[in-house]
Amino acid sequence: VILGERGFDADTVVPIQPEGDRKPFFCVHGFGGGVVGYADLAKRLGKDQPFYGLQAEGMDGRADPDTDLKVMARRYIRAMRRVQPRGPYRIGGYCYGGVVAFEMARQLQAEGEQTEMVAIFEGYAPLRSSERQTIRQNPRLILHFLQNLGYWWKDFVRLGAAGMWGRSRHVAK
Repeated sequence: VILGERGFDADTVVPIQPEGDRKPFFCVHGFGGGVVGYADLAKRLGKDQPFYGLQAEGMDGRADPDTDLKVMARRYIRAMRRVQPRGPYRIGGYCYGGVVAFEMARQLQAEGEQTEMVAIFEGYAPLRSSERQTIRQNPRLILHFLQNLGYWWKDFVRLGAAGMWGRSRHVAK
């Protein structure tokens, strides 16, 4: 374990598929902090595409999670640079992870670094009210929700409900 500023832990970077000759792709966790949900994406990108997840601080139970977006982005940039010291970078994220990835790209640009790709997953174009689908019209909406529920629950339990909303797990009861 490599420790540095503010207890930075190299375990932040999870090597989901570290093999290959292409530039690495780094994906920031979504709600909950874990990166296990990226395994299928990494597999689909192929064995020649290195793929790393950026997992939330506090997943190991040794530290409280970051509550500030800019601090979180800075931490993930430092962690990412342990794998790839210089850009151009390829980063992305699911849900809240997309917001963090965008902030990472902004900070990297301010430092004069290049980010050749910022991928934000699970976005959608807003629909007019006449185009919105209900569960009755499209029962697959329930299936999509249920497919992700296991990942969300696992991350929720691992990180802890208090950590999800930025409160310390060490608060006196």
